[in-house]
Amino acid sequence: MVDVAAALLFFGNKILICQRPKDKGNALLWEFPGGKLEAGETPEECLIRECQEELGITINVFEQYAEAIHTYPDCTVHLRFYLAFTNERPKLLEHNDMRFVTHEELTDYPFCPADSELVHRLATQTQSLSLRSYKPTDCLPIITLFRRTVHTINLADYTQAQCNVWAPDSIDADRWDESLSAHKTVTVWDGNILVGFGDLNIEEAYFDRLYVHPCYQKIGVATRIAQALETAAIQADIQTLTVHASITSRPFFANRGYMLLHAQQVERAGCLLTNFVMKKSLEH
Repeated sequence: MVDVAAALLFFGNKILICQRPKDKGNALLWEFPGGKLEAGETPEECLIRECQEELGITINVFEQYAEAIHTYPDCTVHLRFYLAFTNERPKLLEHNDMRFVTHEELTDYPFCPADSELVHRLATQTQSLSLRSYKPTDCLPIITLFRRTVHTINLADYTQAQCNVWAPDSIDADRWDESLSAHKTVTVWDGNILVGFGDLNIEEAYFDRLYVHPCYQKIGVATRIAQALETAAIQADIQTLTVHASITSRPFFANRGYMLLHAQQVERAGCLLTNFVMKKSLEH
């Protein structure tokens, strides 16, 4: 059996697919970037190496998303798919072609047989996402997602030093659990993968946190969380909701009707971070 790893690289709401070269097996069929594991190599190490060699990019590898075993005429492959992220633009170094496609567009391309089940799952991914209330066992996954999002998505608008103090290596999980439990907190899941969370401080009428997994951006996760929390605010008879939006999230909240009051700078560990005080009047 041949061990293979593949990366699901998301760019906003689109995913990178690559067309195999004319002179290799499964010629001109489409696939997700990756390759065979070398001796002593982990799937994560394999993906980092393969994406550097084939696409000229450095990637962050996250959770395993799926796996498949498929028997071809000449071999059987054990294929593991991992969620992955990069801020770099891939280059066409080895493949015949590459495209950035939406989840729904995946089914328009002829994929390698081993990828077929995954393609169907990704094409219907948004329909399978589930929202539920916070549980204490969610705390550590939430902290992991928070750090990943800040150090990938928010890094586009803040410096590395600012992201380091915003989402440091050491985070007090007990304090986070206490805060998340005291607030109205909701989470969104894709199977056993946490893809987003948000929380509302009802006493202070304050929309506290809203973070979405780097690989689930712009597919409606943040909207679903915001709708749930705004509904909870209305049920609590809150008239006006306040949020301190980051540079990154400011457009999202503006599109939801939050009005800008003023910009401010928050000091953390000697670093100044800019955010925006915004308010929304809720319709009852």
